[in-house]
Amino acid sequence: MPPTPPGAGHSGQLVGSLGRVGCCGFYPTKNMTTAEGGMLVTNERGLAERARRLAHHGLSHDGWRRYSAGGGWQYDVEEAGYKYNVTDLRAALGLSQLARLDGFVARRRHPASRYDHALAGRGDLIVP
Repeated sequence: MPPTPPGAGHSGQLVGSLGRVGCCGFYPTKNMTTAEGGMLVTNERGLAERARRLAHHGLSHDGWRRYSAGGGWQYDVEEAGYKYNVTDLRAALGLSQLARLDGFVARRRHPASRYDHALAGRGDLIVP
């Protein structure tokens, strides 16, 4: 299943809150963008910690924890991981977009309602 755009909902709940893990895409055609990439969301601490570790090559400490005050350069490779963390520049773009997300979603509602109206009653289509 492809990632859903941030702000997407179903039956009054945000899509990312419907299961143990959700993901949102940040491709430029989505509700908000970081130019590419996405985000994993969960409210389970163990899953969140593992996702963070895997996103930073499987290291026990990310760069902020290694090089900030009180941090140390030592770390363990706890499992084979990946390079899935967002760059600082893309994170800044995402934060600026997140502040405007409600307005972006509201602007999309009008054309979406026009499609709903135009396609209503067609027996060969199911409009989500």
